[in-house]
Amino acid sequence: MLDQGALVEQGTHEELLRHKGLYARLWQEQGGDVAGAGVQYVGVEASRLRGVPLFTGLDPDLLATLARRLAVERYPADQTIVHEGQVGDKLYIIHSGQVDVVTATPGGHERALATLREGDHFGEMALLYDLPRTATIRARTPVQLYSLDKGDFATLLRAVPRLRDQLERAMTERVQASAG
Repeated sequence: MLDQGALVEQGTHEELLRHKGLYARLWQEQGGDVAGAGVQYVGVEASRLRGVPLFTGLDPDLLATLARRLAVERYPADQTIVHEGQVGDKLYIIHSGQVDVVTATPGGHERALATLREGDHFGEMALLYDLPRTATIRARTPVQLYSLDKGDFATLLRAVPRLRDQLERAMTERVQASAG
C-alpha cells in the first residue's frame, strides 16, 4: 500500500485487512465486503464529506475531526436501520443507496413518508430534541451510511452553532413535504 508515494503497508489482501490500517479503511469505504452488513469504525476521508450538503462550509480542520469520528455502516436492501419509537442515538448521512422513511398508521399499516438518497441525512430530530425516533428507516437498496453518535453530534453543534439552525430548517421542510 502506497501513501503519497511512500510504502506504508504490505502483505496479502487478508493480512492488510487484519492490520486495520490505510488499506483496510480504503477497502471498507469503497465497498469492501458487501455481505458484511453492520458498523465499521474505520474513519472516513474528509474529502468524501465536502460534497455532503449538511457539511457545506465547515472549516477544513473541523471537517477532518468530524471525519475521524464517523463510522461507516452498511445495510442490504429491505433491512430496517432504525425503528419508530427507538431512542435516537445517532445522526446518519447517506453515502450511497436509498432508504425509505415510513411511519405506522393507527390501523397498524405503514405509511410512506419519503425516500432519501445520497447526501441526505436522518436522525437529527431525535438528537436535537432528545425524542424517540419519529419514523422507521429501511434500506430501499443496499446502502452505505456515515453515522455520528450522540456525544460527537453534541460536540459538533457546540463547535458550529449555525448547524442547529440548518438542521431545524431541513426538518421543517421535510415535515411540510410529508404533510402535503
